[in-house]
Amino acid sequence: MTASIYSEKHKVPFFFTNKNGEMSLSSVLNLGLLVSENQLNSLKLDGNSMAERGLGWVVTQYHIEVTRMPKVNEEVEIFTQAKSYNKFFCYRDFWIEDEAGNELVRINSIWVLIDLKERSVIKVTADVVEPLGSVELKGMEKFPRVKKTDFTDNRREIHIGYYNIDINQHVNNAYYFDWALDNLDIEFLSQHQIKTVDIKYENELVYGDTPESFVKIEDGEELTTYHRIQTEENRNADLKITWQ
Repeated sequence: MTASIYSEKHKVPFFFTNKNGEMSLSSVLNLGLLVSENQLNSLKLDGNSMAERGLGWVVTQYHIEVTRMPKVNEEVEIFTQAKSYNKFFCYRDFWIEDEAGNELVRINSIWVLIDLKERSVIKVTADVVEPLGSVELKGMEKFPRVKKTDFTDNRREIHIGYYNIDINQHVNNAYYFDWALDNLDIEFLSQHQIKTVDIKYENELVYGDTPESFVKIEDGEELTTYHRIQTEENRNADLKITWQ
């Protein structure tokens, strides 16, 4: 059995793009999440439906590979597949293709199911995966590790506002990308293109938290930036981005 694939076609609006007319990383992610939410909505497994049951979907990790970012006014098709699961983790893929069928971006992700009241991870139940055709795994899918890095400078304070909070009552996971990239200057971002991204979410951010963003640049065989979102001594997320 193979998990069902759901897709939608979209025209990239100008407000999803940067000064070069390319989609931002957070917009790519949000567009993929919109498509998956539409799939889940048809099965009554979307955020609102799950919240009514006291449950929520929370992402723990993304691995993203970029051939090129979609451009303003470009017609693209966004695909998603909730391909597999085990006792505690669900694995969902997203990918974006241009009109010729060329893959532009691929996103692999890991999700957990949480009890919204207790804010704790619970076991995945058959009623939330069987409608998607997800395949049960005995083990776990392997994702790249994000190296633990020491940060001593390049500190930037982050303000969490009302509109950063989503239906799961914590910060929407796409904001972490904006906060991480804001620590790089405009010259760096103008001269380099994202190649791969790995992010691991450690501890959720909620309204009232006062996190900071850190960055470290390593220009070795491959230009790499390491990022951390942290609240005092509490790590919220670690990121690794390679550039071309």
